[in-house]
Amino acid sequence: MRGKVPVEVAGSNFRRFIYRLFQLADLVCTLNMISLKLDSGMKMSRSETKFFGGPKAFKHNILRRIKAKEIQS
Repeated sequence: MRGKVPVEVAGSNFRRFIYRLFQLADLVCTLNMISLKLDSGMKMSRSETKFFGGPKAFKHNILRRIKAKEIQS
C-alpha cells in the first residue's frame, strides 16, 4: 500500500480537505499580516476594524487563540 493513495482519499473528500487546508493557511497568514501591521504602528483599515472590533479586541480575541495553536519549530 506504500506510495498509493486509497480510493476514498483520492476522491472529492481529499480535494475538499486540501481546499480547506489552503483556506486555513490563508486565514492564518492574513491574521499574522494584520498583527505585523499593528506592531509597526499602522492602524487597522475601516473594514478590519468593523470585522474584528478594533485592535485591542483583535489581539485579545483572535490573535491570542491563533498564537496558542501555533506549532513551535
